[in-house]
Amino acid sequence: MSRKKLIIIITAFLSLIIATSAVFILQPNDTTTEKTVEEEKTITFAIFSDFHYKKLMYSTTVDDMDAILDRANAANADFVLSAGDFSNDYAGSPEITNAFLNNKYNLPVYNVYGNHELESGNTMQYVTPMLTNDKNAVWGTADGKIGDGSIAYYYFDYNGFRVICTDTNYSFNPTINTWEHNADGSYTYPTGNTLGYSLGPEQLAWLEKTLLDAADKELSCIILAHDSFSGEFRSISPDAEAVRALYNKANKKRAGTVLISINGHIHSNNTAVIDDVLYIDVNSTRNTVWKADAEPHYTAEHTFDMVEYNLFGEAYFTYPMPLDELTMGKKTWFSADPLSAIVTVSKSGDVTIDGTESEWLYGIAPTDKYPDEEPRISSGKWELLNK
Repeated sequence: MSRKKLIIIITAFLSLIIATSAVFILQPNDTTTEKTVEEEKTITFAIFSDFHYKKLMYSTTVDDMDAILDRANAANADFVLSAGDFSNDYAGSPEITNAFLNNKYNLPVYNVYGNHELESGNTMQYVTPMLTNDKNAVWGTADGKIGDGSIAYYYFDYNGFRVICTDTNYSFNPTINTWEHNADGSYTYPTGNTLGYSLGPEQLAWLEKTLLDAADKELSCIILAHDSFSGEFRSISPDAEAVRALYNKANKKRAGTVLISINGHIHSNNTAVIDDVLYIDVNSTRNTVWKADAEPHYTAEHTFDMVEYNLFGEAYFTYPMPLDELTMGKKTWFSADPLSAIVTVSKSGDVTIDGTESEWLYGIAPTDKYPDEEPRISSGKWELLNK
């Protein structure tokens, strides 16, 4: 072989090696790249709970709702969550449902049934469509549509996450061996029933299916409920152990399927991490402490701005309302500011809560309270998934 031919062969061989190396450099493993991008996905949302709006009952106002939404917008929140007990009278409070559902920032908003959602004669047919302004939510019905409103649990997917909104208002009737939802016009489960504040077997089956479907689709889940599933806080749903087992089942199928479980109801401020799931107990927006046997603690000089609205939810008159003239004013100690939190979570399990630090309204605090009954939602950071 001539020297010229040998040089040509060697040159071609070196060119092939360089080209092949370039392919490896320019085309890294697709799976690794996609996984990195997926893990970096984050969402930010606002959360509040137990707003308890009803004229002449509590001190929460439309201005409080606007403050929560202003904060959500300033944080570039993707959506807003309410952990139940939004209003004690939906039909009689068009001003608050309008401020929430048709908010000035066009933010998607989501609420769940608390034990007071049907109070004041309200019906599921009326209230359920007011839980969210998201027309694409997938309901727990056979066809995923809202139907007649008798099924009030649903979910929505967003940017690699699935938010599951549950309904802890089922109880068991031993007389007829049937699970029942809290009745229209009620604020608790029927007399004689047991296992109140449950999901019930049908919803548990739906939750399992929804979680395992999320695992298959590599969606990270946030579960919203009124009552707690942690087993760590003072109020516990009878289904708490079964729900935690479902979380573990989904996370065993794909780690990180369930990241956060949120509740309200207790009017307290807590967090706990159990099996790589962060449980968030969200404080009441204003009604930090309620006691049935409370002694009067506000006087006529302790007022808030009471706004009168017409049947269309339009304001027409404002005046100072003494707190002790509210039907629950003598039983409740209020926070000075509306409480909410901004939560940011990544699919890799990093969670940040930016809470609210407030004080007791007029500096008047209960003398006998639990340590978690303070006018605040605490801030914090967590790294889940055993990192």
